[in-house]
Amino acid sequence: MTRYEIGSDCLSERPVVRFGDRDFTVDNRLRVFQKIGEELKAGGDAAAVVLGNALGEGAYGEIAAMNPPYPALARLVTVVMAAIQGLSEEEAKASFRGEAGRGAV
Repeated sequence: MTRYEIGSDCLSERPVVRFGDRDFTVDNRLRVFQKIGEELKAGGDAAAVVLGNALGEGAYGEIAAMNPPYPALARLVTVVMAAIQGLSEEEAKASFRGEAGRGAV
């Protein structure tokens, strides 16, 4: 019999994303991922939905106050989704385009 074990370190590990000179901890729990998917399907703004849920409203407000260029904000949304799903940035980009079968929102 094959036995697989997922240790407690996997259950509490949270990825960190650096944006400018600030580090943000990403909430990668299943319920956050599901809530993001629901809100995006309902037509929510991608940046507000992803960053507000995964980083927290306070962090999203801080990022919005930076008034970053749109390409930087779009990349941050992609990187945060990659962190939530345990994907590389390239895999997450493909997921947003619907090319990857795993974890597409």
